Formats: sequence, structure tokens, C-alpha cells
Amino acid sequence: MYIHPISFLNLENYSPWPRRILGLEKWQVPVRDKSKILTEYDNDTYKLALNLWEEHFGKRDTVRPLQFYHQLDKLKAKQILENKQIYGAAENAQLISIKEDLFITDYKTACTLHYLTIANILSDILEENNIDQVFEPGCGNGINLFYLLERVNLKLAIGGEISPNAVALGNKIATKCNMAVQFQAFDYHNEKDLISACALLEGNYILFTCHSIEQVSLNDSHFIDNILRLKNPPKLVVHLEPVLDHDDVHLHSALAIKYSTINGYNQDLLSTLQNYDAQGKIKIKRFEKRIFGINAFNPTSLLVWHP
Repeated sequence: MYIHPISFLNLENYSPWPRRILGLEKWQVPVRDKSKILTEYDNDTYKLALNLWEEHFGKRDTVRPLQFYHQLDKLKAKQILENKQIYGAAENAQLISIKEDLFITDYKTACTLHYLTIANILSDILEENNIDQVFEPGCGNGINLFYLLERVNLKLAIGGEISPNAVALGNKIATKCNMAVQFQAFDYHNEKDLISACALLEGNYILFTCHSIEQVSLNDSHFIDNILRLKNPPKLVVHLEPVLDHDDVHLHSALAIKYSTINGYNQDLLSTLQNYDAQGKIKIKRFEKRIFGINAFNPTSLLVWHP
């Protein structure tokens, strides 16, 4: 493991994104629709993860979830190096950000720091509010929930994901390891999926998202309205997402906005929630910008609100 600080002027030595953001290198804007997401994630990323589990972990007598996810990170690091035309990685060097500072580390360390940051923030919020249930829509392969379960005793954790392979993977791990988490189908554009998942949670719970809303449009999905219509809405909603503030004049913010634009990512999370707050429908409780970036140009911010 290594972590080295670097200067802004050395960025292009470790990432292709400065040149792409400036228009000096061509980048084809990807299409962010349901079909594209299923193709990219279900048929590739999550199928690979499911195969890894079934071939090397599912048949073991005992296994800890994080053992599996660490091996998965090693496999993903290998893929990144094999696809230099996409990731621009000439070596095992991941450009990360902590607040406004930039660092270089290896991919596995970057992943571990990211997961630990998410789990620590969530565990603190759960303990501060005396809550022991969570729902994560767009949970991907379930890693955030398993990291969280290593830190706090949860009565129940629910993961919702549009990818069938990811849902199957999460449930296989949960069953094998006898953990209080279950996974089910979830589509941001289907209100019934939200109702179904939240109906399993009795009493207070937290709904959190982590780099999943970046893939959808809040206006098209009506996600916030659907939350507010729930019979049992969450006590808190926590977003660990790239939260873009178009009034922020910091250079890091400008780079993140440009990165999001050329990748077709969501840009209306903050503005939508601010509008709802102004109308008295929700109350924004906490907003911390760019806490950690496993990708320095797409850093994670923390945004917390309640109905």
C-alpha cells in the first residue's frame, strides 16, 4: 500500500481525464439509459462478480464477505490495466482526492478507503440517531451493506438493484454468511419497487444511496416524490453521491461538473432537493462537499435530508 500527494500540474501523468475534460482528447459521451446500464453492469461487471463467487467462494465451508470483495477488487484492477484505452492506466496508480487534495495510490487501497469512508459515515449517522435498519437503492454488488454490517449491528438491511446478477450475488453471500441483509429487484423508475422494499422495514430506518443516483435523472424517475408518498418514509435520507453545485466556483467543482457532463451523469440532485426544501417538503440537514473521491474528478459528497 502506498499513498503519495501530487500537484495539480502532474494530473495528466496519472489520468486521461484532464485532457478529455479540456477537449484535447476525444471521448464519446455514453448513453445512460436502462438498456445501457444493464448491458454494462449486469452482463459484464456483476456477471463477472457472480462467477468469481461461485467458482472460488460459494463452495467453501466458511467465508467472510470482505474476503470476496477484496479479491473482486484485485480482479477489477487487472481489468483496468487491460483496458488502458478506456481508463488510461499505465500502471497500478489510482488518482484519488481527499477534500481538495490529490493523491496517487494503488487501486485496491483506493477501493478500501472508499468503502471504509462510506461505512464510517453511515455507522456514525445510524448510531447518532439510534437506528438499526437501512435500505440502499441502487446497491450494486452489495459491498456497502456488507462493509456496514462489519461495523454496526443491524436488525435488517435491504439492498435494491436493477441487475439480476447483482441481486443473485448479494443473496448468495448473505445466505452463506448468515447475515441480516437481503436483496431484491429495484428500478428507480418503478415506484412499486420502492414501496415493496420499504414495506419490509418496520419503525425508523435510513435510506441511503451511493453513486447510484449519478446514473439516473431525478426528474424522470420522480424518486423524491415517491419517497415522500411512502406510508413509512425513512427518518433520514443520506446521499453519498457526486453532488454538483453549479454556484461553486472552486476549480475542483468545475472539473467535476465537466466530468459529469461528458459522461452523461446526473447533475440535478442538489438543485432538486434545494427546490423541495424551499417548498417546505423536505429539510436539508447536512451538506459536505467532496469528502473523498475514488475518482478525483467524480468525488463523493454527503447530503442528508428528511421529509
